[in-house]
Amino acid sequence: MSRSPGAPLRIVYLTDAWTSWGGAERMLFSLVTGIDRERFDVTVFALFGSRRTNEDYLERVAAQGIATRHFALSVALRPRWLREFVRLVGALRAGHFVLAHCSGDRGVGGLAARLAGIRERVYTVHDMRPERAFGGRLAARFALRHLHTHIVAVSAAVADRLVAVFGVPPAKLSVIANAVDVPDVAAHESESADGEHHLVCVARLVEEKGVDIVVRSLARVRPSVPDADLVVVGDGPCRASLERLARDEGVSDCIRFVGQQATVGPWLEACDLFVLASRQEGLGIAALEAMAAGLPVVAAATGGLIEIVDDGVTGLIVPCRGRGFMGPEVSPDDLAEAIVALMLDSERCREMGHAARARVALAYSSAGFVESHERLYAGIVGTHQG
Repeated sequence: MSRSPGAPLRIVYLTDAWTSWGGAERMLFSLVTGIDRERFDVTVFALFGSRRTNEDYLERVAAQGIATRHFALSVALRPRWLREFVRLVGALRAGHFVLAHCSGDRGVGGLAARLAGIRERVYTVHDMRPERAFGGRLAARFALRHLHTHIVAVSAAVADRLVAVFGVPPAKLSVIANAVDVPDVAAHESESADGEHHLVCVARLVEEKGVDIVVRSLARVRPSVPDADLVVVGDGPCRASLERLARDEGVSDCIRFVGQQATVGPWLEACDLFVLASRQEGLGIAALEAMAAGLPVVAAATGGLIEIVDDGVTGLIVPCRGRGFMGPEVSPDDLAEAIVALMLDSERCREMGHAARARVALAYSSAGFVESHERLYAGIVGTHQG
């Protein structure tokens, strides 16, 4: 469908169900609420889950004057699935959208957009294993190469894997890193007021996040830093096994598992050092949030983490020299050595925290994130309609 000169570009976002206010939710919220409304007319469709599970998120979006709709396309609702899918295709066709942007849509949104005749279909890949979202590598390869017309990767590491493993042509790839808001006033000083040494790890409690490596490293940190403790923010299927591991390692008395939190800010402010030992990581939103709060980061040399942490300046990158079930991984001994090096040098820790905050403000701001998408949308539509 042609667009009148000067008319806003109509975009629909096709997303997963939102059951928590996590990184992906915040990214989409900052995009749809920050985009230039004079140039872009945006709508948000949530595709899965119940209306209740999406209610909080959709209400926040709608409060900003953005149209929203919910479609119950969950696998558990098989008898209704086809009817809901047909309703989705109809809504997309009736919306006269010129671009659909899919994220976490499991391929369903992209397929519906194609059937509805939406010519430009963008898909954002957030992690190193997009095949999980599509139900396998073959399905992912088809969707990424043929179902979507342009792919956004959140890091160069993700983009490289999309080319090497899934055959995505580099010409249809863009790298737009996720972003975080930087507080107006630094909320954190690297040396705790109580003189103790507090570590924090924010992560889903799944194997790929390597929280077990962090727990093991704490047992190796304590002989050098006896008052070191750890707060783990997040939840997931590995929580019980991690709590057992803490007991086995003799550090259960200095680790707190606080579960999923609506906001991580207060936990970051109360700590001195952020640590992340991911076995796989698309970018590392949690690390960016810690840097924005003025925390130095000790991180495994994996995925996008090596792109956001400037080794020796905003934190320490620890090589992955061990061999784990997902490939190379950081060893607890090496991770502990890096943690101890910063914990015993409060001045260096403070300087790295200030540098980390400055780096996020310069390179990973929400404003830059939105502007990058605006340029992408305008370029895609201009290329094919100009």
